[in-house]
Amino acid sequence: KKVMLLAHRGFSGKYPENSPLAFRKAVEETSADGFESDFNHEGRKLIIFHDASVERTSNGTGFIKDHTYEEMLELDIQEPMS
Repeated sequence: KKVMLLAHRGFSGKYPENSPLAFRKAVEETSADGFESDFNHEGRKLIIFHDASVERTSNGTGFIKDHTYEEMLELDIQEPMS
């Protein structure tokens, strides 16, 4: 059996976590075999977002459950804090 190395939330130390960029860079720029992500759902749409609220990693406020899918698409995800 091989132990797989998965990047938590993508390459979140360098790129915005849980973003397509962080997922791609985790595989391209590290020795990770893949990545792990978290998701929520709004109706029939999946939303990849780690936290229940949006404050920590975006310019928005409030809980995911209180936003529409369209509102979630408008959020600006932040670069990781140094």
